[in-house]
Amino acid sequence: MGGLPLRQLVADGTTTGWEVDECHVQGGHETLYLDDRAKALASVAKELRELSVAIAATLDAKKADVAAI
Repeated sequence: MGGLPLRQLVADGTTTGWEVDECHVQGGHETLYLDDRAKALASVAKELRELSVAIAATLDAKKADVAAI
């Protein structure tokens, strides 16, 4: 992976397109397309963010528990 952050690897596999929609006010809307690798990495990145939040919450709870003693 060459040491690039997940965010950059997902961005590298993402392209932007235009989806025509005659019912849309602007005649369509922008659409993101992710290649297979970007889809997989985006999923992993989301799970890692959720894990990070859970770890931070656990550490905060532990600090509060120690402070209460």
